[in-house]
Amino acid sequence: MSIVNKIRNRAGIAVGVVAVAMGLFIVGSDLISPSNLFSSEQMIGVLDGTDISRNRFAEEVEKFKAEMKVINNVDITEREAVFARGRAWERLVQEEIMTKEYEKLGIEVTQDELVDMVQGNNIVPELAPIFTNKATGKVDRNKAIEFIQNLQKAAPEDRMSFLAFEQTLKPRRLLEKYTNVLRLTTFVTNAEARRRFEEQNNKYTYNYMFVNFATISDSVVKVSDSELQAFYDKNKYQYTNRASVSLDYLVFDVKPSALDSNDLKKELANLSTAFSKAENDSFFVNQNSDINADSKIKKFVVSRPQELPESIRMMNTDSLKVGSVVGPFADGDNMLLYKFLGKKQDSVYSMRARHILVKVDDSDTTKSKDIRKAEARKKAQDILDRIKKGESFASLASMYGTDGTRNVGGDLGWFSEKAMVAPFEKAVMSASSRQLLPNLVETDFGFHVVEVTEPKQKTLFSYACISRKFMASDATRDGIYQRAGRFVNAENTKAFTDMLNKEKDMLLLQANTVKRSAANINNIYGPSVRQIVLWAFSEDTKIGSISDVFELEDKYIVALLREKYDLEENEIAPLACVKEEILPEARKEVKAKMIMDKLNKLPKGTAQAMAQAYGKDAFYNTADAFAYATYTIVGAGFSPRAIGKMAAMKPGDKTGFFVDENGICMIELTKVDKAAEVADYNQFKLQVQQDRTTTLGTDIFRALQHITNSTNNIDKFY
Repeated sequence: MSIVNKIRNRAGIAVGVVAVAMGLFIVGSDLISPSNLFSSEQMIGVLDGTDISRNRFAEEVEKFKAEMKVINNVDITEREAVFARGRAWERLVQEEIMTKEYEKLGIEVTQDELVDMVQGNNIVPELAPIFTNKATGKVDRNKAIEFIQNLQKAAPEDRMSFLAFEQTLKPRRLLEKYTNVLRLTTFVTNAEARRRFEEQNNKYTYNYMFVNFATISDSVVKVSDSELQAFYDKNKYQYTNRASVSLDYLVFDVKPSALDSNDLKKELANLSTAFSKAENDSFFVNQNSDINADSKIKKFVVSRPQELPESIRMMNTDSLKVGSVVGPFADGDNMLLYKFLGKKQDSVYSMRARHILVKVDDSDTTKSKDIRKAEARKKAQDILDRIKKGESFASLASMYGTDGTRNVGGDLGWFSEKAMVAPFEKAVMSASSRQLLPNLVETDFGFHVVEVTEPKQKTLFSYACISRKFMASDATRDGIYQRAGRFVNAENTKAFTDMLNKEKDMLLLQANTVKRSAANINNIYGPSVRQIVLWAFSEDTKIGSISDVFELEDKYIVALLREKYDLEENEIAPLACVKEEILPEARKEVKAKMIMDKLNKLPKGTAQAMAQAYGKDAFYNTADAFAYATYTIVGAGFSPRAIGKMAAMKPGDKTGFFVDENGICMIELTKVDKAAEVADYNQFKLQVQQDRTTTLGTDIFRALQHITNSTNNIDKFY
C-alpha cells in the first residue's frame, strides 16, 4: 500500500515526539551525567522508588526495536539501537511516573479522540498531507475512512506498520494535554512586563576601561599548588558528576596489503574476457561489483569526453570498440573495470587542446602598449616556429607558459562549446584533425600557441563499470590482529612500554577525561567505542590494566588504563580529577590579581585616565544607546557583572575595578535616556511568557525527576 509507505516515511516524526519532550529523563541524568547509584549490577535505574531491572529494560528495548523495524521498514543498526534504548526508558517513565501524573490531573485520551486523530476532523500532521485532496487543498476524511476500511485487505507487514504507528498516538496526546495544562499555570506580572520593556528600550551612555586577561600570556603565569587548591576549595561543589577515565591506546589500522591489492587487480583482470562477452551487462555488473546504491561510482554511464574517468580520458578513445574492456584501474579505495558499450550523438561539440599563453607585459610603463603587444606577439611566434621545427610542445609550455597549464604541458583538457573565449573557440573549432594550429590565436589574455589534441566532436560515450573496494584479506587482518595481540600479552605497563619502544611505526595516543557516557575517543567514533569505555569503567579494570583487542570496522585498538575516577553521581570530584578543568579558571584569578595590583598602584582618575596610565593593554571606549537586553560590551565580550552593576547606577556614578568574565573592568555611567511610557505592555508580557513556556517541558520533567528520585544507569551497561 503506497499510503503505508508514506506513513513509514513520516513515522519518524511520531516516534520522536515523545522522545523530544521526555528527553531530559535520559539526557539529564545518564548520557551527560554518569551514574553509579545501584548496589545490584542487575538494576538499570529507579523510577519513583521502583527498581527497574536490566531484564525489564532489555525487554522494553527489544519491543521498541521490533516496532521501529516494522514502522520504518529498516534493519536496526547500532545507531537505531541507541535511540531504541532511550525510547524504551521513556516508555518506562511513561508507565511508572507519567501515568500517575495523568491520573492526578484527570487527563485521559478517549477512543473517540484516537479515531478523530486518524480519520476525524483533527487528523495528526503525519497523516493529513497523505489524505489531502489536491484540488481543494483540504484533508479529505473519506480518503482516511477508505484507507482504514481497506486495511484488513493489506499485506500483513503493512497492517503491522500502521498499527505500530497507531500505538504512538495515545502517549503522545496524553503528553500534549499534560504540557498544555501546565502551560496555563504560567503567569507574568505587569511589573515583569514593564521590566522587559525597560531592558529593551531604556538607553544608557557610559565610559569604560577594560584590561583583558588575554593581555597576559598563559606561559608567564604560574599557578602554584596552593593557589590551585584554594580555587578548588572555593568551588569544589561545582565539580560533581565527573566520573572519568584517561587512556593510553594504540591504533592498528586495517588496510589492504600490496599483495591484497595485487590479488584484486588480478581477479578483475581475469573477469575481462567474460565481461566483454557478457550479453546481459546489467546482470554481470551487479553480480561482480561491490558498488552500492549510494556510491558516487555509477554502474552505467553516458558521458561527454571531458566527463570520462581520467583513466579512460587519457587513452586514445578512437581505439575503443563496442564490447572493449579496459582496466582494471585504481581509483581511490576502488579498483575499476570498464566496458565500452557504444557511442551516441550529443547536442553540443566537445574538443580538447593544449596551449602556451604569452601575456602582454602591462607592468613595463616605459613602453607604449603597441610596442609591448608587438613584443609578446614576436615571443609567441618564436615559440610556434620552434615547435614547427620539432621541439617539444610540453617542454616549451613548461618554460614559457604563463598560466596554470604550464605544469601539465599546456593541456586544457576536454571542454565544450562556450567554455572558452570566442577567438580561441573559433580557432579550435576550425580544426578537423589533431594538429598544431599554423597561426597564433589572439585573445584578451594575450597570444596563444595552440595544438588541437582532439578535434571537435559530438560524441557521447556509453560504458559499464565493475567496481571492487580494496579490502584487507583475512590473512592480512589476522596478521594485524596478532600484532595487536602481542601488546595485550604484556605482563605490565613497563613491558607494554618496552614493547612499544621496539616498534618504530607505532604511536602511543592519549585520551584524557573520557566520560562514562562517551560515544567517541578523540576522533574515533563507532558502536565499538562504547565497549572500550565500558571496559575502562568496569570494576575489574584497574589502573595499569591492558585491554583485549577491540575490533572496529577498519582498525584494532589496544588500550591501557592510565587514570580512573569512578565517582558516584553527586560525589565531589577530587582535585586530581578536575585539575586540568579548573587550571584555566585558577589562572584567571592569578591574572586578575596581577592586573589589580598594577591598577591599584596608579593614581586614581577617570576611566580614560586610568586606561592611559595602564598602557597599551588597556582598552577604553564610550558606549552610546546601550540596552540592558544586550549582555556583551564591545572590547570586553560577555560581561554579566558589568551589566548588573550598571542596572544599579545613576548618571555620574563610577565603579571601582571589578573582575568580569574576560578581564578587569571599570565603568562611568554618564547618561540614561528612559523610553516613554506605553499604554499597553501586553507584547512584552507575551515575550516573557513565551520565554518561560519554551523551557516549560524540560523544567517540568526536571522537577518530576528530582521529586521522584528517578535516575538511570544505562551507560553502565551499553
